[in-house]
Amino acid sequence: MSGIAGYADFGQKYTFTARPRALRLRYKANVGNITSLGLKQGELTTDDVDPASIYVCITDWTARHSVHSGLGVTVDQINPFDPITDASTDEGPVIAFGTSTIEENSNGWIEKTIHLIYRDTEKRPADGNYSLVISFASSKYGDYLCGNPDNELYIDDIEWVY
Repeated sequence: MSGIAGYADFGQKYTFTARPRALRLRYKANVGNITSLGLKQGELTTDDVDPASIYVCITDWTARHSVHSGLGVTVDQINPFDPITDASTDEGPVIAFGTSTIEENSNGWIEKTIHLIYRDTEKRPADGNYSLVISFASSKYGDYLCGNPDNELYIDDIEWVY
């Protein structure tokens, strides 16, 4: 099985007509403890919860950001993206971001509002650029082959809040 890998390309062209304050949605989640440490060995343990992760970004990228993951891929090859710490990528700046980490199971649907933090309140994405990233991951560390394969994350009723 070594050498099985792939790429996830982040970014979508989207025309904003106003500046959103937040993204509102409903979710259901089932999260468990980490069962496979993958490339996070020494950093996390099987006593840690494998949280689900949601993030939204408004970007001004000239191309999609590509993340590499899989068996045989090293940490240096992954090219991860963290909107909290990465104000820009090789593709361009991150204008705004919002994140949410889900560490507990939900009993039914939960409404969540993810507020956007603007790094630049004047900048707008250029026409034709990749301006929107929304990521829903049932396993926050899946890029690193670390997590719980039984985690589940369901999303519904996504809307912008202005």
